[in-house]
Amino acid sequence: MRNEHVKDTIRKVLETLKTGNIEKIAYAVFRSQKGYPSDSWSFMNRLIMFCSETEDARGIRQWNRAGRKLRKGSKALYIMVPVMYKTRLTTTNGEEEQIKEETRRGYKSIPVFRVEDTTGEPLEEDNFKLEIPANLAQVAEGLGLEIKAKRFTGNEYGYFSASRKEIALMSPELDLYLHELAHGVDGKINGALKGGQDTDQEIVAELAAEVVAYLLGCKLNGESRDYIKSYSGRSWKPVFALLDRVNKVVSYIVDKAQIEEGAGPSPVSAHAGAAGEVLATA
Repeated sequence: MRNEHVKDTIRKVLETLKTGNIEKIAYAVFRSQKGYPSDSWSFMNRLIMFCSETEDARGIRQWNRAGRKLRKGSKALYIMVPVMYKTRLTTTNGEEEQIKEETRRGYKSIPVFRVEDTTGEPLEEDNFKLEIPANLAQVAEGLGLEIKAKRFTGNEYGYFSASRKEIALMSPELDLYLHELAHGVDGKINGALKGGQDTDQEIVAELAAEVVAYLLGCKLNGESRDYIKSYSGRSWKPVFALLDRVNKVVSYIVDKAQIEEGAGPSPVSAHAGAAGEVLATA
């Protein structure tokens, strides 16, 4: 393996550990069960993939078979593949020389490319359309966040990433978007969020999303209540302690999106394909 590839790979993994971005390590543990090439990779190679800010990476020929080509200027990331090779060992015993072959295990680097660096035919699993009401999409844009639709890999239905400045959704439900948007607003108001599923952060995001949904005229169900109670230890006391923080998040969204109670969502103006493309429409 080339030294520069090794150094770059080690740097990415160490940076993930230093910044406490533990969710990437968690993602690498699970396989997508979707038949992606990375499903057969080692844990370390999947970790390298997630550290490169993608959930799907393939070789050039694999992308070509999927009807996709590399974008101009795309740079590869490198995974490590084991190889077996033979060496000849010569030993001298007095006047007699003995030559024998030994099989040894080594590694070589293989270039692969992120799905975000390709263009072409939509992948089979990318056939859902994400529609975000215009006024709510503008709140995310005002925070400098990009809205992306991504394929479901069995781990989660959505996430907010401050480091990548994005809201990613694996399902089109509006309440999922509101939950992740609330995380983004919470981070702006109260400073950098903690990594992982922090109890207070999850309660604030879910309750704020539920309140905004109610103001939009959406019917409430028991799922949010159960989600909140799963983090609050089945007690409402921790929830009451966070109401002021929830109020600030809701007020921010209502103000920026100009929401009036019962008005319903504004017309859709943003469509995001699961390959990450966002198209603005009239």
